[in-house]
Amino acid sequence: MDLIEVLKKFGFTGQEALLYITLLKHGEITGYEAAKINGISRSNAYSALSKLVEKGAIIKSNDNIKKYMAISKQDLIHTLKRSSQESFDFLYQNLPEKKSSLTPYFTVTGKKNILNKLHNIIDLAQKRIYISIHSHELKSIATNIQTCIQRGIKTAIISDVDPEIPGVIYYSKVNGPGFIKIIADTARIFTCDLSQEVKNGLYSEEQHLVKIMREAILNEIELHKINARK
Repeated sequence: MDLIEVLKKFGFTGQEALLYITLLKHGEITGYEAAKINGISRSNAYSALSKLVEKGAIIKSNDNIKKYMAISKQDLIHTLKRSSQESFDFLYQNLPEKKSSLTPYFTVTGKKNILNKLHNIIDLAQKRIYISIHSHELKSIATNIQTCIQRGIKTAIISDVDPEIPGVIYYSKVNGPGFIKIIADTARIFTCDLSQEVKNGLYSEEQHLVKIMREAILNEIELHKINARK
């Protein structure tokens, strides 16, 4: 990750992020010094510093020679967290609910979007989840699974290696790397194969497809039980 790009996600411009980091590194400096260090014009530097003062990311002295100082990274992170939480709360209260779809399934494209969808399905589960997954991919959702268990969500995992997460119901099966199937609350399903060069996943809330996926996963579980008795 790039520090400037991450700060831009929280409303900083590129120059504001650059100057905030500069002030953290150099302590109290003037606008002229900040401009010189970063090779930008004084007018741009003073404009960005003024915006940072408004945002509360830096403070300035009242001396004849005005100097600027960054608030600590701890202060900034807590401020951004509070601001983000307020925004999240507003969105949760005011965004309309999604209208039910008649389309059987949707395609999720790209590894990042696929993993986000997988995490969200797990995090939003209300009663139970069943996951058929290879141990390599299982690592990326272990924290989500632990949180699920803590919330009292029944969680069954079919994989080649026991994740050894307390509370998980584990079934052994040699799954191929990259392939993932998940069903949540007998209402939502998601499947993908991350081993493919083009990363696509299929998501559906259509009950017929949900039923087919549920039966497939239950068959995997039954097969495990049969093999365990041998």
